[in-house]
Amino acid sequence: MENELDHLGKLLMERLRDVAFECVEGLCENRFDSPGHRAFQKLLASMSPEQREIVRDTVQYCVDGALNDFLFYLDKELRRKKPTLRLEAGGISVTEQSANLQKELYGATGWKAKFSHFREITAK
Repeated sequence: MENELDHLGKLLMERLRDVAFECVEGLCENRFDSPGHRAFQKLLASMSPEQREIVRDTVQYCVDGALNDFLFYLDKELRRKKPTLRLEAGGISVTEQSANLQKELYGATGWKAKFSHFREITAK
């Protein structure tokens, strides 16, 4: 069952995290046919499969790190005495739904596990 906060998590996982990961996978697998994509695909095609896997994992690590950082600072901004932003989900303040937004990403019931189509990478 989704709560109001899960609407934000689902949006971030499906429309940001998964789109970024699908893009890097498509580039590594030479699936695109636009001028912008071709330049990257040409560079990636010269790499070994192991090197392309490192590129995929690096992009995933960076996107996950950026999401973590973004949510940390968003939470910090929303909790200021006079915030310049307000964020509601289902008419309820996001900060009332979560003790710490970045923690919503992780664990068996976190947004990555619930909504992303991609596994969480671990250092090898």
